[in-house]
Amino acid sequence: MLLSATVGISAVLLARNVLFSILRDTGVFFTTLAQESLTVVQNEPVSFSTAGVDVPGGYHSYQLVATVTNPVRNVADAVGPVTFTRISLQ
Repeated sequence: MLLSATVGISAVLLARNVLFSILRDTGVFFTTLAQESLTVVQNEPVSFSTAGVDVPGGYHSYQLVATVTNPVRNVADAVGPVTFTRISLQ
């Protein structure tokens, strides 16, 4: 199984740190930290992929969550595009 995501981020000030998490059902499956040095009001896409092995059979729900980890220094908004795909190989 391959999960891929791209999220367009707009930062207002300084550098922003955004923690991206992929949840499978109710638990965290994958996390990655995007650390970018952006100037005032700059848009930039963030992309990442992960592979899963030994995924139990049946239906699973997946969620993509983004959290700003340094909100005192910065605010970041998801401005798009946002894509989140899953490919399953058997």
